[in-house]
Amino acid sequence: MAGEAVVQVSRLLDERGLSPFQVKLVIWSILISIIDGYDIAAIAFAAPHLVASWGIPRSALGPVLSASNIGVLFGSALFGWVGDRFGRKPALISGNLLFGVLTFAAAYSTDLTQLFWLRLFAGLGIGGVIPNVVALCTESAPRPSRATLPIIAVGCVPLGGALAGFISGEVLNVNGGAVLVG
Repeated sequence: MAGEAVVQVSRLLDERGLSPFQVKLVIWSILISIIDGYDIAAIAFAAPHLVASWGIPRSALGPVLSASNIGVLFGSALFGWVGDRFGRKPALISGNLLFGVLTFAAAYSTDLTQLFWLRLFAGLGIGGVIPNVVALCTESAPRPSRATLPIIAVGCVPLGGALAGFISGEVLNVNGGAVLVG
């Protein structure tokens, strides 16, 4: 189509500067990153109570504690590819749904084998969040903010981990030691 105008999106983003769209995008990315960080850390705060309530040795939790990290390793690559192939939004939604549903299910697991597999597959979804948040924030930002916006968003993952500690502390104080985290 020889007569149609070509619009360079990066140039348009640079000319318009930071818009309400980018602000909303960063806010949603921060929220997703906090939830991601919470999910990664929550199992560590639940571990002492799992040992006590299930009557298992502490060493038996090693594979469970590392399962989500193994899932993150493969989920980052898998959902990075999904984001490249099918779009960032479908990849983020899929990753969040995967880790949300499986983490919820993990909260009701009855043995270490169930918990291990649920945390492993939830880790795939957890791993899919970060690369797609970074790519989405980077691709949607004007040039002066292209490095800052994804750093702000992904920098909130540790905040989610810290929130898991505060929330588990409150749940333990209120419920007399019962923990409701996957």
